Amino acid sequence: MRLVRHLVVGLSVAALAAWSAATVAHEFWIEPSSFQLRPEERVDFRLCIGNGGDAWAVARDASRIETFAAVGPDGQVSVPGLQGSDPAGVARFTEPGGYVVAYETNHARTTQTAAQFDEYLLEVGLETIAAARHKRGDGVQSVREAYSRHAKALLAVGGEPTPPQDHAVGLRLELILDGSQPTSRGMDESVFRLLHLGRPLAGALVTAVGLGSGSALQQARSDVRGRVSFTLRRGETWRITAVHMVRGDRDLGADWESLWASLVFDLPADTVRRHDAVRRCAAPASRTTNMSRIDHDIAPPPLPLLLLLPQLVSPVTVAPVRLNRKIVPLPQRPPLFVVPMNSVALS
Repeated sequence: MRLVRHLVVGLSVAALAAWSAATVAHEFWIEPSSFQLRPEERVDFRLCIGNGGDAWAVARDASRIETFAAVGPDGQVSVPGLQGSDPAGVARFTEPGGYVVAYETNHARTTQTAAQFDEYLLEVGLETIAAARHKRGDGVQSVREAYSRHAKALLAVGGEPTPPQDHAVGLRLELILDGSQPTSRGMDESVFRLLHLGRPLAGALVTAVGLGSGSALQQARSDVRGRVSFTLRRGETWRITAVHMVRGDRDLGADWESLWASLVFDLPADTVRRHDAVRRCAAPASRTTNMSRIDHDIAPPPLPLLLLLPQLVSPVTVAPVRLNRKIVPLPQRPPLFVVPMNSVALS
């Protein structure tokens, strides 16, 4: 009996370690199956999490979602999906034009040692927070952090390659593509704006990286208007990210609160229409991410009963409804379709 008990405990510890290893990462973004769509064409939305070249898809978790919606020519519509599924959402858009897909979560919480927290602050460009902690003589042994995700993806519906179109949709931390101008052959000067609670955020470190390409990572600090610009190559998919941190409070139950924003879009080449996005967040064979910060974005796998459902049913057409332009948390509704049950592996 003792041997069995030890074996169960050992397996539990191993499972917990595997779960932790699977959930450690920093950046979070939406990856559509295509950025350039025809009317009525199906698009899948995967939720990706990663750090450097190590990235994988995460399953839909209704307990974390405050907003998962698309804002297009005819207003705002919820992006439906099945709990525990990957892709996390599926839709079809009827009207031509630009669409902003937005995803926002509630808070998850993590506790780190003070040394791990300081290392993490320097890694993501929050040196001012580290300096403030040392100036106050904060000698705590552990730091409690609450964090949330604020992701956007830009899509175009129509027959021809269309430059991405963006506008503010009311996320608590939001990156906005203000526009792109050609500067040289195959390159655009793209200007972005960073808003916190609807106001320009100055001094934040903003990062641009080409997904699945050899383009060098670019970084810059936002100015007093919250603006930053990067020179981006056309024909590539770009991810823009930023992190903002403020002091926590008793109600939040954390010492610090961080907000993680991302914006993903395709800069189409002049004559090439990209039918499908390159899959960049499949589960890798091994994960070597920094263990200093444990993420809780990954949903548990779906119930075994769901495995008895058909593997795929074409989703119904998403008919846009006119709502106000500001995204608000949307109630969870019964799924309108079934998507493949390819949940995230925990090992």
